[in-house]
Amino acid sequence: MILEKIVCNFMGTNCYLFGDSNSKEIAIIDPGGNPVMINNRINSRDYKPKCIILTHGHPDHTGAANLVRREWDIPIFHHPKESPLIDFRDTKSIKEPDVVKIGSEELHVLDTPGHSPGGICLASYDNKILFTGDTLFRSSIGRTDLGGGSFDRLMNSIKTKIMRNPKISDDFKIYPGHMDESTIQTEKKANMYRRDFL
Repeated sequence: MILEKIVCNFMGTNCYLFGDSNSKEIAIIDPGGNPVMINNRINSRDYKPKCIILTHGHPDHTGAANLVRREWDIPIFHHPKESPLIDFRDTKSIKEPDVVKIGSEELHVLDTPGHSPGGICLASYDNKILFTGDTLFRSSIGRTDLGGGSFDRLMNSIKTKIMRNPKISDDFKIYPGHMDESTIQTEKKANMYRRDFL
């Protein structure tokens, strides 16, 4: 497995490179800024980008997507409900239960609206990791006061798609859209909103 984090803009957005260590094929998750840094990292590792996946359409997660797409001539995937937030076209829709294959690795799409209308998480069940975008953070959650946000929908998404998902165990590692990594177990014990989503 390939897994690298690039903090790619002044808002501390985490862009992830995830893929197959044998083929070096990768998906680029949330390239929110600094396309030169992202492209240089890819070139330095001889990775082979296959797609860009946006966990949602806010600019701090999409800012470099179009430029990175042009560099590698690859598709951009996002949930169809995020289209009004995205200012570029010729993208492809993904939603639950779609699976994005990158070499021998798979990312399972989970619809997790609340931070935005079409927010998604991406689960690699084989590797026990979950890319949560701005749905779930270390010790916190994504804000819900932006257009299309809903605290109730977000709590329901975390509860039903993550915490009570029979395929996601406590030892899964969480890779959020901002800040540091965590685990499901840690968030069950220490997240300030745990009483709302457990």
